[in-house]
Amino acid sequence: MGDGAEGRPTPTTWVEVSRDAMEARVFLAPDIPVPSLEALRSALASQHVVHGVDDVLLLRLSLEGEPGEYIVARGSPPTQPADGRVDYYFRTGTRHLSPNLLADGRVDHHDLGAFELVDEGQILARRTPPVPGEPGMTVTGDPISSRVPRDVPLKGGRGTQSSDDGLLVIAAIKGQPVLHRGVLQVNPNLKIEGDVDYGTGNVTFDGNLEILGEIKRTFVVRATGSVYVHGALDGGVIEAGGSVTVEGGIRSGGHVTSGGAVRARYIEYSKVTCEGHLFVRDDLMFSDVECGGTVEVQGGLVGGLVQADVSVRAEALGSRLGAPTDLSLRPRVKWAARMREAEKEADDLRQKISQIEMGIHEARGRNRADEDGVMTKLTLALDKMRAELAAATARQLAARNRFEMLGHPKVFITNVIHPGVRIFLNEAVAKFEADQLCTQCYEEGGEVRVA
Repeated sequence: MGDGAEGRPTPTTWVEVSRDAMEARVFLAPDIPVPSLEALRSALASQHVVHGVDDVLLLRLSLEGEPGEYIVARGSPPTQPADGRVDYYFRTGTRHLSPNLLADGRVDHHDLGAFELVDEGQILARRTPPVPGEPGMTVTGDPISSRVPRDVPLKGGRGTQSSDDGLLVIAAIKGQPVLHRGVLQVNPNLKIEGDVDYGTGNVTFDGNLEILGEIKRTFVVRATGSVYVHGALDGGVIEAGGSVTVEGGIRSGGHVTSGGAVRARYIEYSKVTCEGHLFVRDDLMFSDVECGGTVEVQGGLVGGLVQADVSVRAEALGSRLGAPTDLSLRPRVKWAARMREAEKEADDLRQKISQIEMGIHEARGRNRADEDGVMTKLTLALDKMRAELAAATARQLAARNRFEMLGHPKVFITNVIHPGVRIFLNEAVAKFEADQLCTQCYEEGGEVRVA
């Protein structure tokens, strides 16, 4: 069999295989007899066509073959594989921040949702393994390989755990999810590279928080752990369950609430409340301070009100101009009041619990189905009240322990007490109307003694 001069098949050339071997064609010339089925199959075999043959078409051509060109065999292309993929269940790309729209139509530029947090046990990512494709075959029986599917690894790092089959990464702790160089992590600490301002909005974090810049005026930072600010607190707010450190100082209008100690370079015209000690490297000026431990100021303590449970230490108190400066060390009064408050709260809760228990007893006595949900509501209210009672009892016990452990508060001064200073030590009061050189003030016989 051969080809004509122009590349078209001669009457004796019945079969042509395409260049990619994915099709085989039969050419029937008008001047030749209709080929038999065996002749057609023999022609296909001569060209090594063994796959994808259309037997029905061959039979039709052998019975009533009209002159023309017919595709009598088709190859099987390979099926495409499914690449592996990883689906992340937190934001991994660029975060487009937008202010929160309030119910009244106003826009809150302090609430931008800039930082995403996850809870322990939360699924962070899911890996779908690749699925290989099926190989194909040409009409001449040669196999066609399918493309090798791409796989995407899923790696969990610090603060995560992987499922047994390796298809899930789950948060092992609460914190901020981070994807760094293909590795998932959950950081218990959040680091903000710059300032807390309109670029970040307010920040709330369940863990420790580090801020490399400043906290600008009117912005709020909340953390269940400690807060470390490399810059200043410039009129903003810090609420921390742990300690607070402000390297740059606390400026006018700042407000700090800490469950631990507070350290600052200086404090001026601000409010600080802490359960632990307060350390100020320079001056503490015209501020409202409530401290559960010792207030230690390496510079001067000028103006405002400072309350402490243990002691106050400073280089100097007040100013030569007689700035009103009050030091109140009355821890017994403070903790006795807290005991009474917790005790009253506990008594009120016990009374409410008793009333709810009576209501539950009456509902059960009616012996009917809880169609209106009364029993369910009463049971939920009872559980809530009992939890609140446990918390109030714990506060009462803590206040009693603190009260019983209190020592005798003192004030230590390395230089001078200026006029305008008042010192309260439990029930004793001392007012200073002239400069007074001293090293310490203490209570004795219901009076403030100066040594």
